[in-house]
Amino acid sequence: YSIARAFRFINDGRDPMELPNDMLNGMLYTNWSEYFCVEHLDHVDPQLPGIAARQGNTIIGLIDGTHRLTEAQVRKLPLRIFLLSEAETNECLILQFRTKPYGAGV
Repeated sequence: YSIARAFRFINDGRDPMELPNDMLNGMLYTNWSEYFCVEHLDHVDPQLPGIAARQGNTIIGLIDGTHRLTEAQVRKLPLRIFLLSEAETNECLILQFRTKPYGAGV
């Protein structure tokens, strides 16, 4: 996902919402990757909202905020997110994952 594009969408004045507690563990599992840096957690502010992707009515993952989600769980704090629409989520997809094959042009 393009984090820069996601930030452009959320700068429209929308309010963040609280990620439901029953989704926290699943979201952390969904967003875990080999690039996760535990040492970075000390520098994270879990009060800042993350950005979540949506498919239909389902939140499918975080585009931004995995470390904040982890730190929020450690501190037992809620995590707030900006929720993108499905169309906005699709616009944030990196070009190589869109429908045209690599090298076919944009």
